[in-house]
Amino acid sequence: MANPKYGGFSYMGVGMVVTTLPVSIDATPAAADLVRVRVPASCYIQSIEIQVDNINGGATSLKTAVYRDAAGDEACIGNGPSGATQTITTGLTTATDGAVIYTVERDITPLYANAAGSSVVGSVTSAAGVGSSLPSNTRQSLYVSVGTNAGTCRITRMVINWRA
Repeated sequence: MANPKYGGFSYMGVGMVVTTLPVSIDATPAAADLVRVRVPASCYIQSIEIQVDNINGGATSLKTAVYRDAAGDEACIGNGPSGATQTITTGLTTATDGAVIYTVERDITPLYANAAGSSVVGSVTSAAGVGSSLPSNTRQSLYVSVGTNAGTCRITRMVINWRA
């Protein structure tokens, strides 16, 4: 039976950031700057929150994508026309601090290596009709890329809100 407390889901939580956050981000994200986040293997990503400071050089928005692999080649939440660019809301007392919040609302389901064309072990996708036999307590790594429209800033916090 669905749990009405969590909108019909049994569990909710935030993704655990596994890697060190990049010191500074700019308009050209690189694979070395991807932030590794652990979430349940089968989950619903509700939103992504990114807090930044040291905003300078005309940075007014952030563009974010989420990948299945550490190289940043297999996107599962894109940064193209999917609405992944958000204007930075700056602090009321400190104009060089700010944040963006992305509403994602997407199922992320695990696949084995080479499933549905994936070459990555532990890859995830939301392809319809693909089942999973992984236990519900299995975790997956997702890799988050963040870039600015111009200038630079520093990520100080990243929160991936999920439900399962």
